[in-house]
Amino acid sequence: MSVAVAQRAIIARLRAWDHTAHAQIDLDPGATVSNYEIKRHSQVEIDQGAEPYVMRFTSGGRPYSCALAAFQARTEPIADAPAET
Repeated sequence: MSVAVAQRAIIARLRAWDHTAHAQIDLDPGATVSNYEIKRHSQVEIDQGAEPYVMRFTSGGRPYSCALAAFQARTEPIADAPAET
């Protein structure tokens, strides 16, 4: 049995938070992202200046996050790849 894994390609430089390095980094066009999900910040976090929605994702085996609006504008879907079973 195989399951489709949705992936996206970065089409413009994407500034993201690298959860491993604990630093802001720029991901370059051509990189592939997967395992993405939307997270909503709490109202307290939003009141303190956080983006309302962030996208958490993986690229090159590392976990990242960035504002949902930035992710949507700087990535595009690529063909679904079958997952290993």
